[in-house]
Amino acid sequence: MPDDMDDTVILPMAQRKSDSIASEIHQLMQAYANNKSKRVTNTFPEYVNLSAYSTWFGKKMAIEFDMNVMSNVLYFVQYYNLPWTSSDSASLYFIEDVIKTNHHITVADYVSPQYATLPLILYHVSRLMALKPIASLEKLKPQLIEDTKRTLRTANTFIDKVILSTALLRWGIIPPEILIQSESQLIDLIEDEEFCFFISNMGSIMSDNAKKMMTKTRLGTFYYYCPAYNHVLLVENLIWCKRMGLSK
Repeated sequence: MPDDMDDTVILPMAQRKSDSIASEIHQLMQAYANNKSKRVTNTFPEYVNLSAYSTWFGKKMAIEFDMNVMSNVLYFVQYYNLPWTSSDSASLYFIEDVIKTNHHITVADYVSPQYATLPLILYHVSRLMALKPIASLEKLKPQLIEDTKRTLRTANTFIDKVILSTALLRWGIIPPEILIQSESQLIDLIEDEEFCFFISNMGSIMSDNAKKMMTKTRLGTFYYYCPAYNHVLLVENLIWCKRMGLSK
């Protein structure tokens, strides 16, 4: 498999790479966006001509749209204060329009095939917005907050509740307390295998009908379960609670 776009941009931030290296990566990324020579075939018709970023670095890979991957890429652009390109703007448009049309709620695994859940979409969008305001995205904040509150009320796993709580904190909203049943062990809740932060969805590069079938049946879906990362997500939430003056 080729490298993917968001892992590629996360690494230089973690390694504190220079602005010049970040700029070189950004330039390379422009060649791996939706374009006339290679066009996305498995998204909504209104997005097929959008020059947004693909998930993959790979000349033989099909173009794939994933709004969480795009959120991570734009975080990188904002982090390094890089000049925005047409693909950056197109990716932002995709994210915003998916939210406006509620596709992030109704077909989360279609608009974000490698993350595939609404809590993870809300987590990633809030992360992007917390770094530096983007005016057009800020207009959607009330809707996103209500989406997050509603999703938190019905969240199934402890870590889903944690990341939704973190999303609200990033937007300046005090979340409800996450209650733990007395018979539950915290370690078991954190390392619950029902929560998976990232998946590999082989159907995401297929034609539209195949993508929908494989996504629905989970054929060719691989789940990346990482207990250590779940702990990090909880620590991140505790840090945001401290920032907001909440005792935990």
